[in-house]
Amino acid sequence: MDPSGNEIIVRNLLLWARENTERFGKPPGDRSAIQIASGFEAIAATLRGTRKTPSMTYFGWTLKDVPEVPPPEG
Repeated sequence: MDPSGNEIIVRNLLLWARENTERFGKPPGDRSAIQIASGFEAIAATLRGTRKTPSMTYFGWTLKDVPEVPPPEG
């Protein structure tokens, strides 16, 4: 959910982060994308109850639900 409450559905978090660095006031590039993805991964870990230091938002963004993790291929 963006800071305005709009729902955005993402399938590939790192790719989405790479294409949307400007939404977070960050310069384009892999480093920024990794920082953004890590912020959302911290929120997901908090929702799962596996993070020591809870984090519910990243630059005003949050998650509506715990993300589904696809089963491993093979």
